[in-house]
Parts: sequence; C-alpha cells; structure tokens
Amino acid sequence: MKLAIEYSFRLRYQDNTHEVVIPAERLLDVPLDVETVRRLVEHDDALLAELFRDFLPEYRQMAKDPAYWSEELERDDERIKLVEVV
Repeated sequence: MKLAIEYSFRLRYQDNTHEVVIPAERLLDVPLDVETVRRLVEHDDALLAELFRDFLPEYRQMAKDPAYWSEELERDDERIKLVEVV
C-alpha cells in the first residue's frame, strides 16, 4: 500500500475545490498540519500547477498583492487527509 497526503480547499468566491496529492515521502519528518503542507505546496511549482491547473496564472497575479486580494485568497474548508494511491 502506497500512501500520500491530499491537500484541498475552496477559495472564498469559488465553488470548485482545489486539491493536490502529495507523495508521503515528501512529508517525512514534517509536522502534518495544514499550515506546513500549504507552505510546502506554495514553494513547489509542480504541486502548485497541479493544485490550481488553469487558474494558476490568475492565482499567481493575486498572490503578488495579497493585501489587495485578501478576501479572494481566503481558503474555506482547508484540510489534509491521508489517502492511498495506486
């Protein structure tokens, strides 16, 4: 059995859920909390691209000015969970 961590959330004004599966090996010896996983994803271009897909260019523009876009960048239902991958 191979395990991974699924990180997911909805941005405040969007209906769709953004999610990405992170190989468990990437999280060895890392505290498993939402904040830590969020930072890991934010610093990995491949994971960020998988998470936001077509919305990535808009997200990157918004992230450059988080004070202005603060409401749009709010994350609802943010969670991590252990999942099995095949």
